[in-house]
Amino acid sequence: MALGSRRWGTWSGAAVLAAALVAPALVAPVATPVPVTAAAVTAPLPVPPPLPVPAPGQSLRERAEQAKQRLDTRGDVPDVLAAWGMDTGSGKLAVDVVGRDTTVATAFLLAAGIDPATVVLRTEAPRNRLFYDLVGGDAIHTGIARCSLGVTARNGAGQRFVLTAGHCTKGSSVWLGRNRVPIGQTRATDFPRDDFGAIAVTNSAWKSTAKVTGGPTIKGSGPATVGSRVCRSGSTTGYRCGVIQALNQTVNYGNGEVVMGLTETNACAEPGDSGGTFITPAGQAQGFTSGGSGDCKTGGTVYFQPLKEALSRYGLTLTTG
Repeated sequence: MALGSRRWGTWSGAAVLAAALVAPALVAPVATPVPVTAAAVTAPLPVPPPLPVPAPGQSLRERAEQAKQRLDTRGDVPDVLAAWGMDTGSGKLAVDVVGRDTTVATAFLLAAGIDPATVVLRTEAPRNRLFYDLVGGDAIHTGIARCSLGVTARNGAGQRFVLTAGHCTKGSSVWLGRNRVPIGQTRATDFPRDDFGAIAVTNSAWKSTAKVTGGPTIKGSGPATVGSRVCRSGSTTGYRCGVIQALNQTVNYGNGEVVMGLTETNACAEPGDSGGTFITPAGQAQGFTSGGSGDCKTGGTVYFQPLKEALSRYGLTLTTG
């Protein structure tokens, strides 16, 4: 490795290098979800409790509201119950059921002491899911190593991508977000010579955004010149700023890994910040953190891979806001 020069947040090379650059908390294996078995779905339910006796003069709506409160406090609601709430037309508790089969839903409601007279089941509801934002500078993981998200983009067919450093995507496959929810797989890598790569976003739970952690929304990608102020966002050191000192620099990271066409700055970075967004205060995305020297305690030199080369190479359009 060249003296005073290194890549941030990479696992390539000797095992000792990987151990030095990847925090122990980040190398834990990703837990594998346990599939729901047919036996679990069809397991016998406990004997239903007696149905509540309506109070004298209690209306159907009041009974349905009590049923909702009872259902709201249950911690064992099956996944086939997609949602529930008061139906303004009938005054009953409307329960949305995934699919057409109401057997599991009906059995559960009876076991919970819900009076069927207070409920209307609405079938063929879709399964609900959480949504997450893809944000520049946020952590992205392979399960054994961590880098940072650069920008999001899409191709002419509308397929979505995350762009980050190529030394991150090289040799890696499945990528997870900051919350360990899968994003997608590496689709292309350009490293060395260049330092960028593309991850196909195949999990619809992730929303492409123009956000940058700690910084402005991405408005475009107009290139900044020498002397311009730029900032970078990364999952290790957050949002740090500096000045562009030189363009079109060739950098030797050692072991034959030479990258050309990089921009030199004095914005600090540390391991794990690789691939994070470089952006101007006016919201013009510049590129992705590649590597450099020093740290955020003593300062140093950090290089970034210009964005426009990656967009052009892969035929992508930047997500802006």
